[in-house]
Amino acid sequence: MTDSGDDGREEALAYISGASMAQVQEMYARLKVRTSRLRELGAIRARAQYVAGDRVKFLHSKQGIYIHGTLKVLKIKKCEVVTDEGVTWTLPMAMLEDE
Repeated sequence: MTDSGDDGREEALAYISGASMAQVQEMYARLKVRTSRLRELGAIRARAQYVAGDRVKFLHSKQGIYIHGTLKVLKIKKCEVVTDEGVTWTLPMAMLEDE
């Protein structure tokens, strides 16, 4: 890690810039595994936090607004939320926030 507060990002980027194709492919494979694991952990945390019937909100990424609704179904990684307008959304549980 560096003293500049970037958590080693600059060093990682410098390493990547000089890496061979084989090294980049190995890093890519490891990043895919790490990303998948982080998503799984987020889903596990969310599943433990919410139950059907809870009031929740989530950010609509394209419109930049919060959608409010009631949690209807919790699946392994996703959930169904029925909005106040009656629309059902299926989305990753990691997107949920308490209302």
